[in-house]
Amino acid sequence: MWQIDVTVALGLLALGGALGCQAVAPSPVAPSAAGAPGAATQAAPDHIRAIYSSPTGGHSMLWVAKQAGFFAQNNLDVSLDLLRGNQQVLATLMTGEIDLAQNTGTSVIDAALASQNIVAIGSFTDRFTYKLMVDPAIHQVADLRGLGFASSSPGSTDEVAARKTFAALGVDPRDVDFISFQDQNGRVAAMRQGIAKATFVVPPNDAVLRKAGFAELLDTADLDLPYVGIAPSVRPDYLRDHRAALERYMRAMTQAIAYYKHNPEYAKQVIGKYMELDDPDVLDAAATYYVKVMPRVPYVPDAGVRAMIEDAAAQDPAVRNIDPATLYDNSLVRAVEESGLIKELYPD
Repeated sequence: MWQIDVTVALGLLALGGALGCQAVAPSPVAPSAAGAPGAATQAAPDHIRAIYSSPTGGHSMLWVAKQAGFFAQNNLDVSLDLLRGNQQVLATLMTGEIDLAQNTGTSVIDAALASQNIVAIGSFTDRFTYKLMVDPAIHQVADLRGLGFASSSPGSTDEVAARKTFAALGVDPRDVDFISFQDQNGRVAAMRQGIAKATFVVPPNDAVLRKAGFAELLDTADLDLPYVGIAPSVRPDYLRDHRAALERYMRAMTQAIAYYKHNPEYAKQVIGKYMELDDPDVLDAAATYYVKVMPRVPYVPDAGVRAMIEDAAAQDPAVRNIDPATLYDNSLVRAVEESGLIKELYPD
């Protein structure tokens, strides 16, 4: 079936608010339970200008690291700004306006094709993490043949994930009518307005659609399709010149992941502040899901990088000329693991 590009605005209030490009600094009270980080003791913390691409649950481990004080504990002053759109984030990183971007893993490929390499230094999700939400009359993936499926633009992460998922389950993606929308909010709106019968969303948008009467058909995380989902990326020169600070950054993020897993109620508070949500079911959907899918040790998966290259090559064969080893650097996470931190965080 043909890909259809829908450009008409659908008028859905963006989940989490139209935050634009601005600093976001809510301040829920961190729990006093064991494991909560202490205050920094060093006098001159390293400043890192960080940015993330969307106010969705996929970035919630970054918010927890900031709000619970793990950056400060590791003598870092990390400023967090929101800039919507992967390409905008990538451009801002490559021009040096920011130091670190938390974005989809595909951004490292986009940069390589533009001859301006960036490097992923970790991965906070190592597989596709989407919920397939459908009209309740749909009971299996095969039922999607001939029906409208809301996705982002061709080659986007959710669109690639959908095609790979359908193929893995025996459905030729060409038999499904893919309809393009700008972002996840547009896809949710398309479902509500009956334009599409199915879509991929990340939590907590699954809970939003469930409340609207739609059903969850599957969770791609259960299919274990390797990918680099949410990844912090930097320019190679910044990695070279600020290696010690970036190692502490990955240490703070590793601590935040463990704290998130052990304290999901606190994670809900943080998600609620950053996404401007107060529905307990929606907050629970987000926190519970990321407790499940975040890896304890946030290595960039080599299999995920190779999968991204192969998928991107379907749109641009030149991608196959990229050496996977140039796209990521696991040395910082390795140093964190070799320090013994993981065993401290997870004594079981």
